[in-house]
Amino acid sequence: AIGDLDAETARRLSPLMQVLPPSGDVLVAVGGAETAQFLLQSRGFASAWQADGRTAELMVVAKLNHYDIVQ
Repeated sequence: AIGDLDAETARRLSPLMQVLPPSGDVLVAVGGAETAQFLLQSRGFASAWQADGRTAELMVVAKLNHYDIVQ
């Protein structure tokens, strides 16, 4: 567990474990300066949408992380 976040809580809160909305496409943006795990999670999220027959674009923005990608 990390702090108060145990494995079950992490699974429950994960976007990958949520029910997809009935329709729609998604753009998944992730910083290229992120850790391997952030990049893996972003790829997994985009793949989950694609596996459901939806359009998902993965945008890796070089030299940024989750703090400065939204600026």
